[in-house]
Amino acid sequence: MAASTIQLHADPDVLLVVEIRTADDCVGTFSLTCRGDDRLQAGIAWQPEPPYRETIEVRLQRTARGAAPTEQVISGDAWRALEGNDLEDEFLDRVLKGADAQGLAFELLTPESTQPDGDLLISKVSSAHGFDDYDVKGHPKLHRLTVGHGIQKGGLFNLYCHDGRKVGGSWAGSLEASLKRSLKQLSKP
Repeated sequence: MAASTIQLHADPDVLLVVEIRTADDCVGTFSLTCRGDDRLQAGIAWQPEPPYRETIEVRLQRTARGAAPTEQVISGDAWRALEGNDLEDEFLDRVLKGADAQGLAFELLTPESTQPDGDLLISKVSSAHGFDDYDVKGHPKLHRLTVGHGIQKGGLFNLYCHDGRKVGGSWAGSLEASLKRSLKQLSKP
């Protein structure tokens, strides 16, 4: 099956090559490119033919100008769940921007409310303007947090306190791990 005739950027800021492997040994490949805010995606090409069986693995190879190439892998189960919830475009956009694929898949597929620490309740209220915005209930100091879509381990995200302070937290790869680490820092006198 031939790929679409969409021409990708000739000199992109970022290139993401997606390789989908199926249980019947078929491999589908497509690419996404980004230059500035302009994103283009080519159609998928299957070899040796379109698959009849389920996806078993998805490889994501990202090359960004001025950075070392990276390769990440998610399971076929995660990919099918993303497709089933119509989240694959958001997932690919955020991986294209540099997000950790496994952490992102977990975050997108986790119900909107989580309780990482006792009676703490976190609810996503928005995913616009390049970041996820969460309300936090049940914490004596914290009421809100925001996480950029392209965040990588060690990157900063924002925590908003009841007293009006905005504090930076260090991303640990998932919302739960990052929040636990940040709450420890907030609880120090």
